[in-house]
Amino acid sequence: MGYVLRPGFMLPPLMFSEEEIEALVLGARWVAARGDERLGTAARNAVSKIAAVLPSDLRGMLDASALLVGPGKAIPTGAADLPALRLAIRTERKVTIHYRDLNRDRNQTDCLAICAGVL
Repeated sequence: MGYVLRPGFMLPPLMFSEEEIEALVLGARWVAARGDERLGTAARNAVSKIAAVLPSDLRGMLDASALLVGPGKAIPTGAADLPALRLAIRTERKVTIHYRDLNRDRNQTDCLAICAGVL
């Protein structure tokens, strides 16, 4: 249900500590470098939105953070449509997965998408 603030009252702005900013920036850099295109764009956009509301002294930390993502390859997705899979997870829908088993035979299975992991 929620609540309503009386006129004249405001919620305090969300504020991050220096360590929280570093964690957010590092995580967003990792996703931007390793995730699919849409998720990488979302990570960069999120950092831009956070930067827009930070005080100037903390905003400088976003660019000056010495925590970097090392070189590496993007996570191979094969033919997977990761944005569609994320949508299925959010909306609690079944997905059909096509795969080859150890004998290289083609198979498919329907399953409820509950999470996605990166190994």
